[in-house]
Amino acid sequence: MKTKIPVNGKDSSTLAQNKAELENEFSSPLFMNITAMDASETYPLLLLNLLNSLAELAVLLPGEIERGTWLNAYLLAAGMNQIVEDELHPDPLLLGKAAKYLGRMRSPVGPWAARLAKMTASVILTMRSWGQQTRRLTRWQAELTLLVQQLAERVVGLPESHGTSKDELAGSSQALVAAEESLPERIRGALLRLPSCFRSFDQHPDDLQRLAEKYFQYWPERRLPLVVVGVRTSGSYLAPLLGAALKAAGSQDVQVLTVRPGRRLRPAERRLLQDAVARGGRVLVTDDPPTTGGSLVRTARALEGVGVKRTSIVFMLQLFGSEKSLPQVLHGYKAVLLPWKDWSLHDRLQTESVRRTLNTFWAPAIQVENVEPLRLPPRKWDRSHAHARFRVACRDVQNGRRFERQLSVKGAGLGYLGQHSLAVAKALPDHTPTLYGFRDGLLYREWLAEKDRLVLEGGYDADAFIQAASNYTVARSRTLKVSKDISLRLFGQRPVWEAASNLMSRSFGRAWILARPALVDPLIKRLLRVRNPAVVDGCMDQARWFERSAQGGLVKIDFDERDFCNLDLYCYDPVYDLAGAALELQETALVEKLRSAYTRQSGDEIDEERWLIYSLVHLWDRGRAQTMYGDNWRRGFSRAVQDYFSALYFADLDPAQSGELCALDIDGVLETNLLGFPSLSPSSAMALRALKQHAYRPVLATGRSLKDVRERCEAYGLPGGVAEYGAVVYNHLTGETTSLLTAHQAAAMDRLRAALGEFTGVVPDPDYQFGLRAFRIDECGRRSSLEADTVTGAMQRARVEGRIRSIRGDSQTDFMVSEIDKSSGLRMLARQLVGSTKQQTGAVYAFAMGDTVEDLPMLRLANLAAAPAHAAQALPYPEVQILTRPYQAGFAQAVARLLGHRPGACPICRGPNLSSNSKLLLRLFAIQESGRTGMLRNALALGLWRFRQPQ
Repeated sequence: MKTKIPVNGKDSSTLAQNKAELENEFSSPLFMNITAMDASETYPLLLLNLLNSLAELAVLLPGEIERGTWLNAYLLAAGMNQIVEDELHPDPLLLGKAAKYLGRMRSPVGPWAARLAKMTASVILTMRSWGQQTRRLTRWQAELTLLVQQLAERVVGLPESHGTSKDELAGSSQALVAAEESLPERIRGALLRLPSCFRSFDQHPDDLQRLAEKYFQYWPERRLPLVVVGVRTSGSYLAPLLGAALKAAGSQDVQVLTVRPGRRLRPAERRLLQDAVARGGRVLVTDDPPTTGGSLVRTARALEGVGVKRTSIVFMLQLFGSEKSLPQVLHGYKAVLLPWKDWSLHDRLQTESVRRTLNTFWAPAIQVENVEPLRLPPRKWDRSHAHARFRVACRDVQNGRRFERQLSVKGAGLGYLGQHSLAVAKALPDHTPTLYGFRDGLLYREWLAEKDRLVLEGGYDADAFIQAASNYTVARSRTLKVSKDISLRLFGQRPVWEAASNLMSRSFGRAWILARPALVDPLIKRLLRVRNPAVVDGCMDQARWFERSAQGGLVKIDFDERDFCNLDLYCYDPVYDLAGAALELQETALVEKLRSAYTRQSGDEIDEERWLIYSLVHLWDRGRAQTMYGDNWRRGFSRAVQDYFSALYFADLDPAQSGELCALDIDGVLETNLLGFPSLSPSSAMALRALKQHAYRPVLATGRSLKDVRERCEAYGLPGGVAEYGAVVYNHLTGETTSLLTAHQAAAMDRLRAALGEFTGVVPDPDYQFGLRAFRIDECGRRSSLEADTVTGAMQRARVEGRIRSIRGDSQTDFMVSEIDKSSGLRMLARQLVGSTKQQTGAVYAFAMGDTVEDLPMLRLANLAAAPAHAAQALPYPEVQILTRPYQAGFAQAVARLLGHRPGACPICRGPNLSSNSKLLLRLFAIQESGRTGMLRNALALGLWRFRQPQ
């Protein structure tokens, strides 16, 4: 008989059986209960949703003090203090951020505008400091700061005699809560910024005590004044604890304050620093482990700006690596460092500590006799929680049977910030691994074997993943629901809507800094409104899913890691999770199956705008985390937009089986790169749709790869195309590809490819199978074309001079044999689509459009040959009509000449029936269709749209 490991000390494994345990576990007033979809079950509200307001935290604080749960009381009070500190150090009208941006501009106006912004901000801050509301909030915050410091002293273990009694602390907290109710609603409703140190990293109060002891090893004098400066947000939590640790180590004069880089210090804070330094003291700066050290340097410079000498500044920091990993920019300062190997976390991961903890979970039914550490599979270090694996030898006390289990121990956060993981798992028992308990920042769960990890490639049944992802998303939306999507109230913390706004604001070019807050932010928020908000997962990668061998089905690990973490991207829309899962599915049919399964289970219809925006944000996040690279990453953005335009403009059209052919270039005609990746615009989509409705058959002729052509034929419903400058023909109707290269030509291209590989820093594009594309990548990750001497040298080495031509682009250099151009492939494609009886000598195509000299052979095949305005210098030939408008607007103008009317202006080519949300998002795609004048016109229309729509 299989022995059952108790879950948190009991034999139950389902949520219903664990209800009594759940209520006991979270009996504290801290863990308020809300009713879930099933009225018989209750869940802890604060634990499930960690983004809380000042008022919500204040209500819970006195109860935690009365219970003597000092860590949670401290976390609540420090969170309240962090909210108020940000309120007292504002960036009025975002002038500070604007000054920083303006100061980096190359224009001579930039520095002057930056200085003006700084002066204006200074005047506003001075006037605000005189206001009665600011003075009252300052007095209230002074009382709160005192309480935070007293609670910090309890957390580090200072005796009660050192501070006030528990009753006095409870009385102080109740008085603060009573006074808090009179604060303005704007401040009471302000939301907490979560600290990376105690939520996403495994820092601990014990580490701050180690830093304090290490400080006095360097400077034993304990009578000198010390000012601990915490860099917000983590500094709001670390600095008071470090101050208390210094007191515990014998320091007699310790003061604490926090700063946010770029925000001005208040007069009282400046005086505090100046007084301490004047008396020979030091300023100790603390924050979570640095990456670049930029925020710490800005903080140090701000301190120097108010009179603190560099020699008086000491950084007190934990590091994820050794002491050698301290960022170079900090090497000019004194520092007390706690390297990764010295963190107290490692003590709690020792086998004896793990054994004692497991015995507290499983006793008296199960006794843990031995714990053995096991090696973990290698993984990329990503500044996240530590993870360990153990083999545990156990004995069933009742029958004496001995057995073994493997378990995972992983950091989850400190106090209630870590108990969030336990609460989420209890709410989702059918979708998460078995959890054994949570103790001192560590989460204990069953170990899942690597052989059971989900792998979608290699024949795995994708239907299982689709069903599991849909079930999991729906379960979270029902059991972890919240009353409001408070992420829409966040600013500067990069919630999903803000990341999306940053992406979509690129269409305004350099004017994005003005357009984003005025136009794009409110519109993106409107597009992302969710009817049934819930706490989402945030990371649906296939690597997080495992097959549960005993019970069947899939379970998900790291279900608690990305919802509230240092990587931001806060969101309360379940569709965001679904869009993340869809990125794992490469086929459009599978994505549609996933969406249909979710809609069927949840009843929530997914509009195309939400889906596109969430897909773009997930792609941006994967690029930031470097889990998706290079062309696959860039192509992901293009495919997301292709799918969006396909759903809006082409889904209702049947593929044309006959009709005159039109040859179209992609870049600069159909698509441009305004958002950082190639995409259609409303004009080009409407023009392409009109061609198809008027019985023309558009085909593609491009220097892009076969893969790019195939994807666009699928998305836009096109019969085929020519890729890689005519080297390969793709017939989408039959799925066939035809290479035009002879064996000798292919061999020459292979020799050139090998020759280019001998040049340092030259990167060939792996998607090019027939032609050749190569580029260099600079230190910022940007592509550039090859130098002339590199091209000449490679051709000489390959002995292909005169037989292969180079085609220089803005970000790459392409190569193609001299005998082949786009017209070669287009003639072959015409024979396949029209038939061999078609005369191939005159005008093979009714219409063709391109924008470079490489398009000229293609243009000479057409009755009507056109080029957008930006191609006037590249194509000065009489047979090519140069339009008056550039890019996609020029393409729409050319189609209008072909049809005799503007695309969409007749009953035959009427436009699709678009929703108001679709029209709204398409305005952003249309911003730069007609140059600066068009941008101004579209921006004005967008602003009018905003104010006309109901709020």
